[in-house]
Amino acid sequence: MILKKIATCFKRLSKVAITLTLASCFPSCDCYQNVSGIVIDKRTKQVVDSAYVQNVNRNYNNSFTNEKGHFELKSISGGFRNCPPMTVSITKAHYEIKTLEIENRGNDTIYLQRIN
Repeated sequence: MILKKIATCFKRLSKVAITLTLASCFPSCDCYQNVSGIVIDKRTKQVVDSAYVQNVNRNYNNSFTNEKGHFELKSISGGFRNCPPMTVSITKAHYEIKTLEIENRGNDTIYLQRIN
């Protein structure tokens, strides 16, 4: 009887130990994304200020370029081991919409094409 109780207790402890071991092998799958860039007019090579920049996968995550054409977006995203790139859409009146992927911690120069 006592041996049976000890065996049952050992089985429970083994399951807990295995679960804790496996859980510690898989750290959080969330990652902190931080992308930035400068938006430039493709023809004139001048910076484009006040362009709307949006994380395509998060409607609430958006920004505008400043007077130097710079923008920055930050987000929490799922990703096992590596952060995935962020898909960004850039719009401004009289320019073609530009959608691209920017690697995490990327700082890209993006050229917008003016619509004739």
